[in-house]
Amino acid sequence: MAGVLEMQSGERVARLDEGAAVIDRLLRGDVTTFAGRLTRYEAASMAPGCMQSPRVPITIAANGDGALRVAARYADVWNTWRGLELPVEEFFEATVNRSRRLDQYCADIGRDPSTVRRSLLVSPRFFDAWADEGAAESLVEQSMRWGSRSLFSAGRPSPRCRCSSISCTASRPATSRS
Repeated sequence: MAGVLEMQSGERVARLDEGAAVIDRLLRGDVTTFAGRLTRYEAASMAPGCMQSPRVPITIAANGDGALRVAARYADVWNTWRGLELPVEEFFEATVNRSRRLDQYCADIGRDPSTVRRSLLVSPRFFDAWADEGAAESLVEQSMRWGSRSLFSAGRPSPRCRCSSISCTASRPATSRS
């Protein structure tokens, strides 16, 4: 979990799965008793409640198979990031593969994979997509290959960058994943 708590992968996925289930239930207004391994409540509710129907979108960041399965069940938006383990040139190939696995996990539970939006977290600490306009445009183009429609920057753009923002919403339809 991005260095927040050190724990085994299975424990992280179990916590993510149960937490996502609880959040989904509460945001939908489900006040029935819940007794999970980590969470228990009776008649819990959210005040003032969710104004958006059926609830506000849930974003789940996931790279591993267990977390991707949780995203397939609960996420409205799947977010990924490069992480430390992959060189930039290998990241996009790995992400295309992750996106395909997410598609399969959605199909396995009868969910249309196109109902899960895709997004990418960009951190200048690991990759300076803002180094120049060309780098930002390249990032957008490569991200669109696997269906990303949103880029989030975890930091300020480089002072060298002349572009004020980037968007990947217009160039290709959402269904064009290769």
